[in-house]
Amino acid sequence: MCQRVRGGYAVSRRKGGAPSNPDWCRNLLARRGAAVEVGAATVEAVARAPDDEHQPISERRNEDYPGQADYERQSSRPMPVVILEPS
Repeated sequence: MCQRVRGGYAVSRRKGGAPSNPDWCRNLLARRGAAVEVGAATVEAVARAPDDEHQPISERRNEDYPGQADYERQSSRPMPVVILEPS
């Protein structure tokens, strides 16, 4: 899932309710750089973990996609969020 946030994009995705975060999350934060497709454009971005943005981003995602809130409730962890800021 991708959401527009101030200064970039927030990406999040579950791992089917698994107890660990998806590999893409760890890999993206370790690599730090990413190419993001936005419409027809490709934008170079820097990945970072959210600070205090995680909760409001998750709340908005769950409002926009109620099924995601169900998955999050079934898991023992919050759905990971990574912020991608154009570099």
